[in-house]
Amino acid sequence: MTAQAKASHEAAPQNRAGIEDLINESRKYYFSEVTKAWERIARLASPSAVPDEAALRWALEFASLDLSRCSEGRWSDCRYEVDYVARQGPFEPDRTHQRPTTAATWPHSPDPEECEPQLSIRHIEIERLPSKSVVREIQRDTQRFLDSVIAGEEVELTLPSSQERLTVIRGITNGEAFTRLYRFLVLSDLAVAFRHHLLGILAARGQTLRSCLGCSTRFVADRRNKEYCDPLCRNLYYMRRKRNVPPERYGKRGRPHKEAAVVDERKITRTAGDKSGRRTGANRNRLGQRIASGIMNGTISAREGALLTRQLYPKKGR
Repeated sequence: MTAQAKASHEAAPQNRAGIEDLINESRKYYFSEVTKAWERIARLASPSAVPDEAALRWALEFASLDLSRCSEGRWSDCRYEVDYVARQGPFEPDRTHQRPTTAATWPHSPDPEECEPQLSIRHIEIERLPSKSVVREIQRDTQRFLDSVIAGEEVELTLPSSQERLTVIRGITNGEAFTRLYRFLVLSDLAVAFRHHLLGILAARGQTLRSCLGCSTRFVADRRNKEYCDPLCRNLYYMRRKRNVPPERYGKRGRPHKEAAVVDERKITRTAGDKSGRRTGANRNRLGQRIASGIMNGTISAREGALLTRQLYPKKGR
């Protein structure tokens, strides 16, 4: 055996030990990040709320997230949250360690663009998480499911090559024998499992979903007659109806561009006892300003302006 072969033979156990340590370290890091993702989802609802409400609020937040503007840190949090929901299903505080499905891998993962040439924690991490393209596809399906439920439409999901099984598990706990039955699905990948769990969340709490009349934002209603996500949206919708704002002006600031003011004499013939001016929305101060601007622009002569001013303010002796 040459010296080079002998050195490589002695270094092989050390390399294997180093790879095992790296895998163990990456496994610990993965479970710690999954635990943080579970805590973030659980904080979206109060402790006294229904368990599925936290998952539903997370689905709303995930559907409204702008992935094109997310940082790498936010991308990582989002991928861990998606991975948790796909593997564990809806959030339940008293969940056992038995998984609801047998799916263990994500489609098209890892992404070749994210792979590193050398083995590292990052390389092992992206093998367990969904790629960015898969997260974008899942977000589109989430938005479609939420909009269909809000609109009262039917949601259909096809589970390719799926099976349902019932397993009996027997064991001993504290010296006492126990028997438990577990029902789970045999699915092809975690993307299908995510969609399946999302339908379960919508079936449990989908009747509380609403679309705000003021800003069209999806939200969870805490009562049946709630139509706005915020009191500000309620006031905004009221003012839009009161002012007859057209839909093309929603979300725009300022007033639309107007041409040179042209005074209509029919709106100014208002006496002290006549209330037709109020019904037509005529305002004396505004009309006075329009008369002054018309005189300055040259659309109204000074004589016509004086005549209209005397008609507009009869009580003031003009």
